[in-house]
Amino acid sequence: MENRILLSCLEAGGGPVHGEQNSSVCPLGQRYTMCMSGCEDSCGNLNAKASCPNRCYEGCECTDPDHVKEGDQCIHRKSCGCSESGMYYPVEYAFARDGCTGHCECLPGGELCCMPLACGQNAQCQIRDGESSCYCDPGYGGNGLICQTIEHPLHALVSAGQTVYMDCGDLYIQVQSAVFGGLQSTGVCTALQYPDQECPESVDAENQLLPLCEGKHYCSVPAIPRRFGDICIHKYKYLQVQFACQWRPAEREIYGDITVTTCQNEYLELNCRHQFVDILSSNFGRTAGAEVCPHTKVRDQDCRAVKAPMLIKLKCQGKHQCEMKANVEEFGGEDPCPKTFKYLEVRYRCTQTPVLH
Repeated sequence: MENRILLSCLEAGGGPVHGEQNSSVCPLGQRYTMCMSGCEDSCGNLNAKASCPNRCYEGCECTDPDHVKEGDQCIHRKSCGCSESGMYYPVEYAFARDGCTGHCECLPGGELCCMPLACGQNAQCQIRDGESSCYCDPGYGGNGLICQTIEHPLHALVSAGQTVYMDCGDLYIQVQSAVFGGLQSTGVCTALQYPDQECPESVDAENQLLPLCEGKHYCSVPAIPRRFGDICIHKYKYLQVQFACQWRPAEREIYGDITVTTCQNEYLELNCRHQFVDILSSNFGRTAGAEVCPHTKVRDQDCRAVKAPMLIKLKCQGKHQCEMKANVEEFGGEDPCPKTFKYLEVRYRCTQTPVLH
């Protein structure tokens, strides 16, 4: 009954009194409507409307007819990812098939590239955070494909945008080398199928990984260009890491500037180990688009919490390490852009003696 009354009202030229106000809550590229299909087409089901009953609901719909929903965002149909066994995977998403029988990556154009995968000796296939992957047994360290208790080098390789994992079990991670950019060897889907789109450059990423992973039992680092340098824009890039699992943590010095970023409501750690933190710059807010901490609410890209730099220095300057949460409460309740999804970014260095400003 309510839908029939609503449709009659709309056909007669009527509309919601607060329509303009409601439109403001819709993400960029969407509009508010009192009568959208109850089965909107999406990347997970591009033909949902064809089998949908004739009902409508109020909500936000894509303004461009060639765009469909991927999560809360609207993207072009041709930019959708891959579907398999009723599951949808965005482009560049990588995962292990159930039982760790294969490693799959969703390529542009909706093509799913899968390669054989077998857990290494002293490793088991386990489900963590809802996904299957190979993990070393207790007492062993490695990436699940190679697990060792001795100080042999291990390797990790991921595409830009994915996360590299280093797990040494009860031992300690020692980062031996790290390179971000073009591949020096093949072994991932994009390198095998799109060699002409490879990045010809590379940068040394070891110094960025040292404060995050060195001397720890376990470490995970997103391979984002903002952290390592956005070389070869619009070309495929990778993070290659060689590390070892040591019986004792190595005492190594950390040189150069380090940039760390964490999304709103997550924790960020600055770690100089036996050296001292020297804050160079920091911001809580947003000065970049959706490429950093992707979200639908990224309209304000000139957002800075005024008190954040001072509070970060008070908490971390001159210390060996510190941790803080990227939320409004951490920075005195100041919210510089309430309708924008924020992130915390800090650039710092490690010094031999405390630098007190």
